[in-house]
Amino acid sequence: MPCRFASPIRPRPSDRSPPFFLAPVALLSPSRFSPLSTAPCAKFRRSKLLNPRHEAETKLSPRLPSLLLITLTNLLILLLILLLYSAGVTEFRLRSSFNEDRGRLETTLTMSRILIDRAERWRFKDTRLAQPLTELKDAVYDAEDLLDDIDYQDQQQKIQAQHSQASKLLHNSLNYLRNLMNGAAKTMRTIHGRLDTTGADLQGLMGQLGFCGDCSMPANRQTSSLVDKSIVYGRNEELEKVIKLLGVPRVNIENNNESVSVPTKRRKKENVSVLPIYGIRGDGKTTLAQIVYNDQRVADH
Repeated sequence: MPCRFASPIRPRPSDRSPPFFLAPVALLSPSRFSPLSTAPCAKFRRSKLLNPRHEAETKLSPRLPSLLLITLTNLLILLLILLLYSAGVTEFRLRSSFNEDRGRLETTLTMSRILIDRAERWRFKDTRLAQPLTELKDAVYDAEDLLDDIDYQDQQQKIQAQHSQASKLLHNSLNYLRNLMNGAAKTMRTIHGRLDTTGADLQGLMGQLGFCGDCSMPANRQTSSLVDKSIVYGRNEELEKVIKLLGVPRVNIENNNESVSVPTKRRKKENVSVLPIYGIRGDGKTTLAQIVYNDQRVADH
């Protein structure tokens, strides 16, 4: 029950008031309060402290260890969720940044290829284009190799993800992203800078030499098997090499006897189905193929 103090007993008019220097002590004296006012509170406190049932309630409950275990389990689950969330956010940021760098590299790589194709048309007119063109080609080759390596690692990561557990997958994924950021991403930025620098140098040099007046890509010309031999000079050595590779017999002018350049047994087992002729634009690859096709020895073979 609540303790409620009785109001102070007012002194009778006949009582003598204490001296002024004892007035505060007299106001705080217990005799000024009712003697019945403190008895219930003291009795309640004594009964509460001496009650054995109350002592048992103050002891630790036997369910407290299980409650602590549940609380710790919940905290561990919450910590694991936070770690997974943080790892997911980190992975998303790393992949987003990496994909942006890769997209910029692919765009610059496409423009560099177009610039190389334009510069190839003028490299024989001015030898000063050879050095920056070679540097740009080297940067393009490095970029292509890097992109191929990244694609290979992506495929390998997907294959491993199909046979890995969740914890191993998360660990491998984070390690893969760290390796990308530490290795491939830095290399990608370096190569991208090389492409920008060498491409700008080559384009600026072409502009100074006046070779950018016609920078539009030429239209694909129509080719056929017909050729005007009256305007073809040279290429006789290349013609004989191609005919020899095709296994066509050639005529010995001195002895007027046919001599087979390739053994018949080998020609039967190793027939050439495709013979590539490669080179830069303007070398006469199409013209050489037309001459070989219209050669009488090839037609009679």
